[in-house]
Amino acid sequence: STRTSGETISKDKAKLAATEILSHLDAVKIAIKQLIIDGCDETQLDFTNSVYVRNNGAAVETTPPSATAKCSVYAATGTKISPVTFENYRSTTHVPVATDFKAGHFAARFMDGSLGSTENDLGYYTSFLNLSVCLEAYNLITGQSNTSIPVDGFTLGGFNSYTTGAAGSLNKVSLIGENNYFVSKYNSGDDYCQIGVIVRAR
Repeated sequence: STRTSGETISKDKAKLAATEILSHLDAVKIAIKQLIIDGCDETQLDFTNSVYVRNNGAAVETTPPSATAKCSVYAATGTKISPVTFENYRSTTHVPVATDFKAGHFAARFMDGSLGSTENDLGYYTSFLNLSVCLEAYNLITGQSNTSIPVDGFTLGGFNSYTTGAAGSLNKVSLIGENNYFVSKYNSGDDYCQIGVIVRAR
């Protein structure tokens, strides 16, 4: 179909993008769970890489204070997965903020324990995406033909803040199905959205 605005992409392209993003989330979730089975504590998980950056070029914080080499998510000797970006699926109408991480790049953040578990949980997500991509992801996950995605304001704590007891929050409305994906907009008027997954750290 023809691009009708800066925000509109074809349904097929949006569905393909959603499928690619969800596949990456699944791979990372499996890798994290394997590292935990192998003896890594959630505070030792290391997402250090040279790919994910902010709009100003600064690195996205990915290394908690207790990180260890054996618990590296992206290390070739570890899980054998690589950082993937989805910048092509960004919202083209959103004006980037220098300190935000780039659209289609990923961040790992810790959530508080209000999501159904007693411990903080690890959230891995990407943001500033095209709304059409998020809608197709939402439809793929739910198996429904939705016309809008959840509006679920949430804040994400810094990666290192988890070890000090501080963490972000995410309302339960965004969690979808047994795999604990989340797809949402922060505010109803936002021209971008985020897709991620919650990994039960313990």
